[in-house]
Amino acid sequence: MQLPTTVGAYTLVASLGKGGTGEAFLARWRGREVPVVVKVLNPALASDEQFVRRFRHEAEVASLVESPWLVQVYEIAEALGTLFIAMEYVPGFTLAQILTRAARERVRISVPIVAELLRQALEGLEALHGARDLEGRSFGFVHRDVTPKNLVVGDEGRVRLIDLGLAKSNVRSWQTVPGKVLGSLGYVAPEQLRQGSVDRKTDVYAVGVIAFEALLLKRYITKAAPIDMVRQTLDRGVETICRDRPEVPQALEALILRALSPDSGQRPDSARAFARELSAAVPARASTFDVAAFVSGLLGPEREAREEQHLELLGQRAAGQEEPVTRSHFTLESMALRRTPEPR
Repeated sequence: MQLPTTVGAYTLVASLGKGGTGEAFLARWRGREVPVVVKVLNPALASDEQFVRRFRHEAEVASLVESPWLVQVYEIAEALGTLFIAMEYVPGFTLAQILTRAARERVRISVPIVAELLRQALEGLEALHGARDLEGRSFGFVHRDVTPKNLVVGDEGRVRLIDLGLAKSNVRSWQTVPGKVLGSLGYVAPEQLRQGSVDRKTDVYAVGVIAFEALLLKRYITKAAPIDMVRQTLDRGVETICRDRPEVPQALEALILRALSPDSGQRPDSARAFARELSAAVPARASTFDVAAFVSGLLGPEREAREEQHLELLGQRAAGQEEPVTRSHFTLESMALRRTPEPR
């Protein structure tokens, strides 16, 4: 896609990356003073009902959960045959980027910082798992793809959970290809591989994997051919954390190993229970300022370059260099999802 271009009421100025169903762009909402992210469905998938439903489902789930630990969706709409989602822009880095850089530079992440990152991720999951309708009925949300790349650490030190397209819920469901597992291998729980069953403890397992990787800066499940990663997940034995990180409290190690148990009954009952035990295991709590300072020290030059580039791109568009905005053909569904972002 040639940039800048317009989709609905948004001017897309830079690509932020591609995913399973589409591409995300930094964009400016005409008449607003805030940047947004616009996720556009891959045109090649527009005729595939399965992918269209998954794409819409991401916006539906996000619109039903209010939480500072989830990226907020402003609208889902279609303009001239292009389906897109407009959502909150969070300047920051994914946890995957942070862990990759820390491993490359051999910079260990302190136990309090790791605990705070996990605690915030668990807050987002608890909001997702606990979401209910106006009559108090659970939506039954399970994220199903909790990975470092789906956790964004904002420049202010706050973690957001993103990419709800694979979320299981009572709102909408669809059939998958027999034998195909939704989620990212290496973070998919053993019971999902065996029976295909998922519940909130499936997400708890994924947080356990992330905890292991954040402390040791290595993959819990070694990247390999899919069948080999499946075997590793099903046959994984217990591995100590304190041997390589002796400063890790034994209570924290025990908690993480419980979260990684192949028997879901041994895991913490919920994200909230996990967070509560985490706070008890690591009483020395880091602040969001501490998190922000660590990330800035690790990825400071990249942050400055990103800010400069984005300000330049958004400034150019704001100066009147964009093309006229194409009118969106909003459906009743999309209008119901519209939200106005707060000025930053």
